[in-house]
Amino acid sequence: MKQPRKRRVGTHLAGPAGGLILDSVRSPLPILGLVLFAVAHAAAWAYPMPEGSAARAARYDDWRARIEAAERAAERGEWDAASTGFSGVVEQARSLSDRSLLLARALDGLGSVRSHERRLQDAAPLHEEAAALLSELLGERQPRVAVTLTNLGTVYRELGRIEEARRAFERALAIFEQGLGPESPGATTARRALAALDAGPQLEPSLE
Repeated sequence: MKQPRKRRVGTHLAGPAGGLILDSVRSPLPILGLVLFAVAHAAAWAYPMPEGSAARAARYDDWRARIEAAERAAERGEWDAASTGFSGVVEQARSLSDRSLLLARALDGLGSVRSHERRLQDAAPLHEEAAALLSELLGERQPRVAVTLTNLGTVYRELGRIEEARRAFERALAIFEQGLGPESPGATTARRALAALDAGPQLEPSLE
């Protein structure tokens, strides 16, 4: 089957499941980008909502709108607004013990905002929590999990946690290859990130 064509979006590669993954080889911090989820690809985040009240449905609609507004703010480089939007959803979801896919989406976005701010020690646990929640809700082999693992590996690498970065990239690569094929953009990015780890800081491969 013909693989989707790779395209560059700022410092990102177009990723599977409607998201964007960090260019984990060539994008050094502080220009580490944000994992953005375009409104046009909102179906990628579809998840069966448990039966509940109208109040819950209204709350989820509100969170979705706030997350999308935060993503648009990040696209414009309005990092304070993006941070406020993502963190507000995260705080409210945690206060309600709500572990929905919307929480995972907000965690991932907030983690990438913290990366942009070079608050790497704060970014890592946010991506870790997002990856764990996505695995719980969607299954460990779902490509959306691999997108978050790729970004987590990038943060680990910048923190000097090389073996943890390697494990994250290896997991992402296995998921991408199984779900989307070995030549998919996600698999290519994860493979090159691993090669960069093996070669050290001197390697600057082109993604073209």
